[in-house]
Amino acid sequence: MTIFLKQLFFVLLVVLPFLSRAQTQLSVTNFQQAIQLYNPAYVGTEDHINVSVINKTQWLNTSGTPSLQGISGHLPFNYERLGAGINVLQESTATVQSLYANVNASYKINFEQGRLSFGIKLGLLQRSENLGGLLVKDPNDLLLTNNKQLLPEVGGGVFYKQRNFYTGFSFVRSAGIYLSQQATLKNYYHFMLGASRNISPSVILVPSFRIEYTSNFKPYAALIIPVQYQQLFSFGLGYGTASLFSVVATLNIDKVLGTTSNKYVLSYAYDQSFNKLNNYMGNTHELILSIKLVPAEKIDRILKRKVTVSPLFFD
Repeated sequence: MTIFLKQLFFVLLVVLPFLSRAQTQLSVTNFQQAIQLYNPAYVGTEDHINVSVINKTQWLNTSGTPSLQGISGHLPFNYERLGAGINVLQESTATVQSLYANVNASYKINFEQGRLSFGIKLGLLQRSENLGGLLVKDPNDLLLTNNKQLLPEVGGGVFYKQRNFYTGFSFVRSAGIYLSQQATLKNYYHFMLGASRNISPSVILVPSFRIEYTSNFKPYAALIIPVQYQQLFSFGLGYGTASLFSVVATLNIDKVLGTTSNKYVLSYAYDQSFNKLNNYMGNTHELILSIKLVPAEKIDRILKRKVTVSPLFFD
């Protein structure tokens, strides 16, 4: 597996510069900390209740730019065979507001070396247009009509993980915020993989890669390579197609405070584009606070389960 991962990430580094950005669905830079947003099969794969609060503001140099806020949660039950989760997120621009609300469920199968999960997603998307803030020459233009739509979301996915490796594929049929005035339903596809490798007893390299694709747009690919120190904090760099460079960092607050019951992880990401629109679009900031509530029976489940999981993603 180690040789395979080295070859795979080499190929990704070569291919990334030749892909360009698609206007697709929700996009989180530090996606290692929010896999449940992309793949419903991920919910319940951790041995605790996970609640995440997300805030992302893009292109601060421009007014009316996209922003994303929301809350996400998931948990395991039935001896970790089943998982359930919920996502409630709002994405907005100067003229369009989208409210996503969906529920996720997963079922897991244990193997000798890992665990395979299957998941489904069901939800609704409310998309509203507010064109009153636009500067127009003809206020009676028929195209300047505020629209409001309530559309279904349905999707599914698979997710496989071993101790130091994970990969997943998922899809969702939904209406993205940028696609068209009528917000027609389209299929979105996501592929993701990641690994962890000990560089020393206290330092772990944890690269991750993902691809988004929908019809009529070129794929969007992103690679982030954080380095984690003693499970206390991590720091790394990332690259997304269309010349988007990122800095990502996480801090395990519970380690700083010396608490051992619950876990509190704060992650930050900074994006900076270096294309022709950089002077107008500016930069992007993202914060994710993950609260991991440890169930009382955690010790019993650790003793009973057969799969040893990664300390970064599934602790």
